Amino acid sequence: MTESKIAKRVEFYVNATGTTVFSVELDPDIVYFPNDEIELPTVGIFRMVQRRWHVDSESRVLILQLEELH
Repeated sequence: MTESKIAKRVEFYVNATGTTVFSVELDPDIVYFPNDEIELPTVGIFRMVQRRWHVDSESRVLILQLEELH
């Protein structure tokens, strides 16, 4: 069996600023649920409000839409 060359990653997208603030390789052992609190070192603490997939022939990207917690 050959290794897939399709890139798989997670992008952390902040709705208020419209920007991706962090991106990591997708770890299949980590599950993200709406309302999860996510702490990104040097970036801040967020609440995940929605998740969606962007899929094309070269990549699979899980986009986590975040709301900043104050």
